[in-house]
Amino acid sequence: MINRFQAIAVLFLITTVTYSAGFDCRKASTLVEQLICRDKRLSALDDQMAAAFKSSKTVSDDPERLRFEQRQWIENIRDTCTNLDCLYNAYDSRLAELSTGGFRNEGAGKLINRHT
Repeated sequence: MINRFQAIAVLFLITTVTYSAGFDCRKASTLVEQLICRDKRLSALDDQMAAAFKSSKTVSDDPERLRFEQRQWIENIRDTCTNLDCLYNAYDSRLAELSTGGFRNEGAGKLINRHT
């Protein structure tokens, strides 16, 4: 028979399942980071993003600009999402940009969130 402590421990483990992500999920503090860590598909997209960004940096003529644009994407698009569908769309769009080499936006400072 399960005692109360064991039941609480099992519930805790079930509700804190996290998936691998491109960052340390133990330090996830924002809503977006928590969504990424708790959703298997989104976590996989975040891993793909980390790999695509790393690969793009190696072929970029301007890796510093690419880093800037990636930070702008994170701040102005990814981090403005409030639900999974928005995040799926944001990641899919950015991954497509990086995979086709079309990562130079029309001015990273003018990025707008098309995904909410």
